[in-house]
Amino acid sequence: MGLYYRAKAYKDLSQNQAARAGMQQVADAGGRYAPRARRGLANLARLAGDFPTALAAVPALGWKGRHHRVLGDIHWSHANTAQAVAAFEAGRAEAEQHSAVGERAMTQVRLALALSFADPARADDELTLAHQLLKKGSPAASMSACRSWARPGTLSVPASLIRAATWARRVLERWSRPGTSDEQTQELLTEVTETVHRVTSIPRDKILVLFHANPVKYWAQGGVLASDPDFLEKSRQH
Repeated sequence: MGLYYRAKAYKDLSQNQAARAGMQQVADAGGRYAPRARRGLANLARLAGDFPTALAAVPALGWKGRHHRVLGDIHWSHANTAQAVAAFEAGRAEAEQHSAVGERAMTQVRLALALSFADPARADDELTLAHQLLKKGSPAASMSACRSWARPGTLSVPASLIRAATWARRVLERWSRPGTSDEQTQELLTEVTETVHRVTSIPRDKILVLFHANPVKYWAQGGVLASDPDFLEKSRQH
């Protein structure tokens, strides 16, 4: 247990090489914390931009390694919102089957945030459910829901993300109306940057905002259309 939480502390301190070595040691040893360590290795690979390694790790994670959540995070990193939504929905359903209150809340918050961009009309209900799950959960479950995002000095991060998702749904709805001017687009870019900075304390010069306005059927990577259900895997084959 100590080795795992030391490795996790290294990850939180952005000492990823030490974190990876510790997680690998715990994963190789087997035991109770091995699934968490394997999930940690997948997440570290994603954060390092090694998406093929992160993706290849998902099938072996299983429920104990929270495979659906890890897959959703990978898709979300690539702005594959439809696939991210599907993965978070599957993760929420699996958490319900296992009566895992904290995991259900965690995947629900992620789902609500993704839907704020993918399907604003549906986002309201999912945001409401996220609020309910966070309020209904035990203190331990709420802490579990916070761990993946918590940073020193920030507010309750799931609650902050819910507020950000609610805000994002509203401003994106406004921005997507016909006749949106360049000035309105600039205003939105500024608002997005300021909100991310306020919620996460990330420096403004480290925040990059991109609008993916092109329908997925109109762009490709590696010769693979973004609308392909297996886009993430096929587009990275050499």
